[in-house]
Amino acid sequence: MYKIRINSFLYYFAFSIWIFINLLYTTRLSVNFSSQLNWVVSGITYLTFLLLVTKIVVENKVRIYFIIGIGIIFPVIFIIGLQSGKLMTFINLLLLICCIRDVNLKLVVKIHVIISSFILIFTQILLMLGYTYDVTVANSTGQVFHYMGYRYLSYPPNILFHMVCGLIYIRGSKIKYFELIVLLLINYFYYLKTDVISAFFFTILVILSSVFIKINKINFSYSNRIILFLERYLIPIETLLVYLLSKWYSSGNYFFIVLDKFLSNRVRLGSDALQLYGVSIFGNRIIWNTQDVDGIYRGRYLFVDSSFLNILINYGLIAMFLIIIGYYILSWCNYYRTIYFSVAFIAIILHSMWDPQFINIWYNPFLPFLGIYFVQNEVDKSSVLSERG
Repeated sequence: MYKIRINSFLYYFAFSIWIFINLLYTTRLSVNFSSQLNWVVSGITYLTFLLLVTKIVVENKVRIYFIIGIGIIFPVIFIIGLQSGKLMTFINLLLLICCIRDVNLKLVVKIHVIISSFILIFTQILLMLGYTYDVTVANSTGQVFHYMGYRYLSYPPNILFHMVCGLIYIRGSKIKYFELIVLLLINYFYYLKTDVISAFFFTILVILSSVFIKINKINFSYSNRIILFLERYLIPIETLLVYLLSKWYSSGNYFFIVLDKFLSNRVRLGSDALQLYGVSIFGNRIIWNTQDVDGIYRGRYLFVDSSFLNILINYGLIAMFLIIIGYYILSWCNYYRTIYFSVAFIAIILHSMWDPQFINIWYNPFLPFLGIYFVQNEVDKSSVLSERG
């Protein structure tokens, strides 16, 4: 049973409305009611900011290095936000990471799972009742795929994948085989409808890993070397690898032709974006040209699917550096870590090598964990460890 203080409630409420409105915006309701929902999104953006600032004021006890850290990081985030045209999104992300004092991050992930599940169920019900409509597209073989009531084809399976990762973590060894079977069936349903193979594959990987752990009753220690290595170095390794593959891409090279075809043109598109925009300190203001909400291409398609290359090009070297350093530090002090946390988190990192959701907190529930070392205290740590027994 969680005991929630006022300052904690402010965080949970701010987190909830921020996740909810951004996930709701991925549905076709943002197309059907665009003007109304845009006003709501704007209002909730500033309400989230005010709630989190109020939390800081209410606490009335801020450690000196928290102030120093915010003093250093905030101007950087402010510049990145201005440069990319996403100022309030980045400020809210920073606050959601830096305001986790007296906050149980396992409960935060639970809230994330509940909201993600609600959006998936709610959108499916609207679609079945005819209150929203389904856009369909066909490939060269005539196979038809469905948007499932969302703005883009890839949204529902990716919401499901990140929801499953969060659920695996919070349920841990208590998760039932029946639950895992249901998740597999839902995952297969979305794959049949959308043909988004990466989310389908990684969802299966997470679920089967959980089954393997349950059967063999595996419980890695806090300092397991393999887990720590992956949590510390997988992000920089993937970032460097994707950057080099995109940098060295050649349309006349057989290896790159095969690789690019296997990855659905992701390497070529990364190469095109690097040539157009390059990598700068604070990023670039980019308007990506993708399919519109009706599945129609207008002009030359350009989007970088790799989360880490996208962050480098769109938000700059410093943003990528902060993420790498942040998760490196987290690997030394993450008292929330369990084998299920590690499986879910590493799956998200692997998935993000060629998919763009990592930096979006409404997809990735493990972004707030970046603030553990800098914000949470011994009381927070003791509370988490006592829950484990």
